[in-house]
Amino acid sequence: MDYLKVIVTITKYYNVVYAGAMVGFLAWFIMLLANGYHYGAGMSPITLAVMVISILTVVFAALNIYVDELIKGGRQR
Repeated sequence: MDYLKVIVTITKYYNVVYAGAMVGFLAWFIMLLANGYHYGAGMSPITLAVMVISILTVVFAALNIYVDELIKGGRQR
């Protein structure tokens, strides 16, 4: 059961980091758009941000699903 508590705690902290990263990316997008980066004009920063957000989102969803299944399995025992 200690393993489950550690995983749940790590997931909670990861969720906070993920939320902070999304706020940071939103601020970065706003800054890029305000400085003239848009479709067709210097897309590399926006493309990089989209790739990082996509990877973080997949990891975020997978970790939360995994922890949810662990918790469900722990309740059934």
